[in-house]
Amino acid sequence: MSPAEELRAAATLLRETASKATPGPWTTREVPDEPYAEVMAGTEVAVAHAVSEHLAGPGAAAEAEWIALMSPAVAEPLAASLEEAAQAAEFLSELADKSLINLTNALAVARALNPKENPS
Repeated sequence: MSPAEELRAAATLLRETASKATPGPWTTREVPDEPYAEVMAGTEVAVAHAVSEHLAGPGAAAEAEWIALMSPAVAEPLAASLEEAAQAAEFLSELADKSLINLTNALAVARALNPKENPS
């Protein structure tokens, strides 16, 4: 798979996955007398109790904040950035001096999103 294909596959995955989720923005709230926090999409709980229970403990609030931060609202801008990087990758493939454009970070995101395509 070429770098441009990797980047576009990640952008597609982001858009498809986000379209199935409750739209953002997401926030967190503590649950009284429970060792976990909930991730909220508007007034609805976006992350089920079973998932929150797995994360219960001292780090639960931080985990919930991270999940809320990466809500579906982030998907489109991130996917658009990956698409732009794919265009740059195609342009880069035509250049003699490949050092003009650095796609390392964009490819790292794409590969983290597509681990099956890029086994470690």
